[in-house]
Amino acid sequence: RTAALLFTGSCGWLLALGVYGLARRSAGVRPSAGGALLLVAAAPFQSSLAVMADGFTAALTLGAAAVFGRWMEKPSGGAALAFGGLAALALLAKGTAAPLALVPAAGLLLSGRLA
Repeated sequence: RTAALLFTGSCGWLLALGVYGLARRSAGVRPSAGGALLLVAAAPFQSSLAVMADGFTAALTLGAAAVFGRWMEKPSGGAALAFGGLAALALLAKGTAAPLALVPAAGLLLSGRLA
């Protein structure tokens, strides 16, 4: 029981740190820290951590989306492999990560690279 609580709590804080890191680039330190703290304090976030795979899947999904964004800025094989690995892990953790399969197509279509 203790290990499960530590795992879910760690995944939740990993997700909050990911949100902070991504938001800090565009919003600054204070708004990003506030957003991460609001995420952790929110009731839906607290209840979703009761199911072990939700926080883990959310952290992997956020990581995969961030890596794909980095690949869109500067394409590299490492970023592509990292996206594929994180997306595969997220999908294996829980099927709710299936929309990650649409991220590359949507990113390429919206950026105009798939012309």
